Amino acid sequence: MNPADFQESVRRYRSLLKEVAWMSEGMAWTVIVPESGSLSLDEVGRRVTGGATPQFQEYEPGYADLTAFRLSGTSVMLFQAEGFTPVGEQPMLGRVSSGAQVWHVQWNITGARRLLYAADGGVVAEVRDFDPKGIHGTNAEALREEAALLGGTRDAFTVRAKAMAIVEQRTNVRLDREWLDHPQPSLEID
Repeated sequence: MNPADFQESVRRYRSLLKEVAWMSEGMAWTVIVPESGSLSLDEVGRRVTGGATPQFQEYEPGYADLTAFRLSGTSVMLFQAEGFTPVGEQPMLGRVSSGAQVWHVQWNITGARRLLYAADGGVVAEVRDFDPKGIHGTNAEALREEAALLGGTRDAFTVRAKAMAIVEQRTNVRLDREWLDHPQPSLEID
């Protein structure tokens, strides 16, 4: 990661979290990067619904119980406003990470906070509570550098912005205010 690019991303996400106040209470942001080729919204929709044909409807991100989707190059981004999502949990995580890398960051009002990296059906590494000492997975070293970046920060806005910046830096996918302000294809995911 380029330190200057990372710091710029942190600054931008810190500002976004202050501008969109409800995001500071909870959100889940997932980026699915295919190992080869590209993904479509329909394909990812089928993965999250367990094989059913997704019935997307257009809503502005931020509605409770809805997950918004976005195609970004060959990757697909998912966003859930309250931070309660099964996307980062098995068995759904196994389906969405099949043949892909999944980068996931979330927090919610219950205090759950984490940065997750999965690939080929399983958790490679996860930083629970954004605590560098809380790292685990089949290859915890894969997130050691990122976990260190989260440590030593007490300010909630900054540590959350750092976690979001890590996802952006590792996937080249950006979450921005403009996208949040417009209706997006969305699904209710159980």
